[in-house]
Amino acid sequence: MLGFPTGVSKIIDLDHDITEDEWLSLVAQFRDTLRAHGKLEQVGGLRTWRNGNLQISFEPTKTGSRLRMRTFKGDAAVRLYGSMAAAVLIGTLIFVNYLTGDA
Repeated sequence: MLGFPTGVSKIIDLDHDITEDEWLSLVAQFRDTLRAHGKLEQVGGLRTWRNGNLQISFEPTKTGSRLRMRTFKGDAAVRLYGSMAAAVLIGTLIFVNYLTGDA
């Protein structure tokens, strides 16, 4: 958005498919680290854990599996445009004060 990042993501390819126990252990580590419960989903071979804008998933590939981690700032647009509006307002007030000679 206007050149500013609103999210981050990371993809890691693994040379093996993870087991159910490995997946549940990983989810437990994410829950502990992020202090978030989240929701587990599984559709076919795709396993997903999500909590709000945070999503972590495993998907099968021909050579193993792929771990995808991503999150985004949902209110980034509102905050960015609000900050820009405030800057324009402050700049306008300073300019008007300069023209009128008020300090």
